[in-house]
Amino acid sequence: PMYAPAYSIQWLLHDRLAEGDNFDKYYHFEPAYAYKDSETLKVMDVDLDKYSNDGMKREGWCHVYHKNRRAYLMEEVPAQGSRCVDGMLPTEDDLAAIFNSRETFYCYDSFSFYSILAALCGCYSIVNKVPELSREDYIKQRPFAEHLQYGLDGEKVEDQEAKMRAAVREQMQETDKQIDSLVKDIQDNA
Repeated sequence: PMYAPAYSIQWLLHDRLAEGDNFDKYYHFEPAYAYKDSETLKVMDVDLDKYSNDGMKREGWCHVYHKNRRAYLMEEVPAQGSRCVDGMLPTEDDLAAIFNSRETFYCYDSFSFYSILAALCGCYSIVNKVPELSREDYIKQRPFAEHLQYGLDGEKVEDQEAKMRAAVREQMQETDKQIDSLVKDIQDNA
């Protein structure tokens, strides 16, 4: 490139690296995306007024494939009445409306943020089991996983919406501290 910064970082929001392996430091959003000696940077800003339970009549399921791309589907969502939200590129208002109109959201991508947003809207959220990963290990790798049902046959999470809302609020309060730490790191190494 014509411009090469003196210090470069990459923030891993999923399991794919940017081209090359030439960054000075790596951060990951959740442990599942850890790379080399990356540090956690779990910055979160969710509009909790938008992603809330509007008390609408609900029916059926909705689901998403995202990064899974059917690579290791272990379970199938009941097809009748399930609306796929992949590829729709909905606005945040559209997505919140979808989650407010459905009873259950099934996420084939076990690490998608959509599973958190659905729960915030009162749409019961279930994530696909990851092969050879127990619920306990999944919880270690994923923020808020203890508030998601792990697999169709997994243990039901009581008061999922309230528990998820409290966890997200707490993380949003921690965000400023993490941003300050990141800025200091960049300033110290620039």
